[in-house]
Amino acid sequence: MTRMDFYPSPVGVSRKLLRFGVLCFTTALVFGSTQSMLTGQEKGAKLSEVIAKPDLELPSGPAEKVPYRGLDASLYMLTSAEYRAACHQCFRWAEMIVQLKQQLRHAQADSSNAKPLAVVMDLDETILDNGWFQTQQIRDRVAFDMQRWSTWEEKGSEKVRVIPGAVAFIKRMRELGVAPVFISNRNSKALKQTLETLERFEIGVPENQVLLADDQTGSDKTSRRAKVSQRFDVVLYLGDNLRDFDERFKFNAASGIEGRNQVVDELSSKFGIEWIILPNPSYGEWTKAFRNDVGDVDLLYK
Repeated sequence: MTRMDFYPSPVGVSRKLLRFGVLCFTTALVFGSTQSMLTGQEKGAKLSEVIAKPDLELPSGPAEKVPYRGLDASLYMLTSAEYRAACHQCFRWAEMIVQLKQQLRHAQADSSNAKPLAVVMDLDETILDNGWFQTQQIRDRVAFDMQRWSTWEEKGSEKVRVIPGAVAFIKRMRELGVAPVFISNRNSKALKQTLETLERFEIGVPENQVLLADDQTGSDKTSRRAKVSQRFDVVLYLGDNLRDFDERFKFNAASGIEGRNQVVDELSSKFGIEWIILPNPSYGEWTKAFRNDVGDVDLLYK
């Protein structure tokens, strides 16, 4: 299967035409009225609630080689207005792109037999905020541990919050007739808890629109993206990890950091048009390049 089979062009137009449409659409939007992307649910809890004494006991994990290594990243995500603004910006731009592609599709001569439109999204740190888990990891001064994460997936759903702008975006997609589909590397054993969490924020979807990981798929989302593309015309992908879009972004020790950067440059035309990346300085594929000790300082500019 070719790359375009995984990322079909929903409207059959050239990138030049699409970018021209984006420019026109954005100009119209600036001079028109816009709706707020902020809902009451997304205002979240006060910081004091986020860092309160834990009432969910997580298993112990391996000690961090560098204590409090993730503190600044978590503080940025949990306290900074800049992080909040970046998330709203991502979702607002995503909405504009979806509307533009929808309009271009409607302008086609015959789209009556076309597949329904969909937006494919990751869950953790794209839609769902796991700040409580990250906070306890820092408090306990432990590195990531899969057993701790599995316990969190199973028992921590009530403490999960949402990323700023996510709820309003998904509700807007429904208004536009675009199906929200989630592809996540949460364990498929936690499907029930995941569905309940989405329902709690009033963004629930049918079970077949939540594709989680299992022993067969592992962390590779390629087959799940292909499965979604058989059923839907995917207009946009959103994620916080580049592997949410393409497996070519998987870290390879041989090519290292430069290898991933090179793939980003080669596929740069897709960002903002087919792919929307949200900020996540806490964890992800990018951290696989590190030794997780003080020696990582050598990776910085000299």
